[in-house]
Amino acid sequence: MKKRINNMEKKITVKQFIDTYNAAANKQEVLESVVVNKYIPFRIKLECAKLIVENHNLINKEIKSDTGKMYLSFTASILRLYTRLEVSNTDTDLDYDLLQEQGLVDIILNTIGKDLEEYRKIFAMCEEDFRTNYLSTPSFVQRQVTRVIHVLEKYVHSLQNWLNKIDNDKINILIDEIQKQNKKQ
Repeated sequence: MKKRINNMEKKITVKQFIDTYNAAANKQEVLESVVVNKYIPFRIKLECAKLIVENHNLINKEIKSDTGKMYLSFTASILRLYTRLEVSNTDTDLDYDLLQEQGLVDIILNTIGKDLEEYRKIFAMCEEDFRTNYLSTPSFVQRQVTRVIHVLEKYVHSLQNWLNKIDNDKINILIDEIQKQNKKQ
């Protein structure tokens, strides 16, 4: 059984990996040494997928998709979860471009194995959930009704506070006056 390398202890930069890979006589051995996790727990894959989908579809609580960045974030998450590559949080696109330029993104992904297919399925399910929860007609109507209810609750609460401050005798006099006026009409 292959020894599992601790993903946190022996990180290498994308540049170091590319240099090592290009210089190696046995490239498969280098690939296998960088892919340190063949399985990621379901819960972790689900949480990562949800975060990526929401972060790239909801901007300031408004629906604004950025599928290019979402793809980049998904690919970077794969590299972070399954390999010991140190993928930059701020220059993710540069690390991706370095790997892609060498044709290494697909090679690394193919080395990961079957668990990656499950992660892709989970990601696709999270995308579909987002569409259902935010972009369908029923969800739109539900959000609008909720907004109206929140507004009305504020007004009803304010009106109730105002009425609580008024003397009951004055309210009864006002009601009697209104009833008299209605009888005259």
